[in-house]
Amino acid sequence: MSLTLNGGPVAGHYMCQRAPLWLRGVVAANGKRDVLDLPEDGAAADEAIYVYRRIGTAGHVHINTGLRRGTGFYALAKYDYVETVDGAALRGTDEWREWCANQEPEVGR
Repeated sequence: MSLTLNGGPVAGHYMCQRAPLWLRGVVAANGKRDVLDLPEDGAAADEAIYVYRRIGTAGHVHINTGLRRGTGFYALAKYDYVETVDGAALRGTDEWREWCANQEPEVGR
C-alpha cells in the first residue's frame, strides 16, 4: 500500500500521491476515513480531524494496473498518530499550513 497510518482513529492504508511530513486524517460522521494529502484538500464540516507525523523518509512507487484508472505514481510512507495535537483547531487550510511551518523537528516523536 501507499501510506500506512499507525494508531489513532484513522489507522490503515491509503493510496496517495503525496507523503508530507505532517498529515491530517479525517473520520466522517458516517465512519468513512480518509487522509488530506494534497495541498488543496480540506476537511468537511462533519469530519473529525486527527494529526499524524511521518516516520523517516518517503518514497514513491509506480503502479500499473493495466487500466487507466489506478495507474500512476504513489507515495510510500509510514505515519504515527500524534495524540497530543488537537486536530479540530487545525481544520482550516491556513491554520494547518501555519502550524506545520512552526513545528520543531522532534514534535510528536
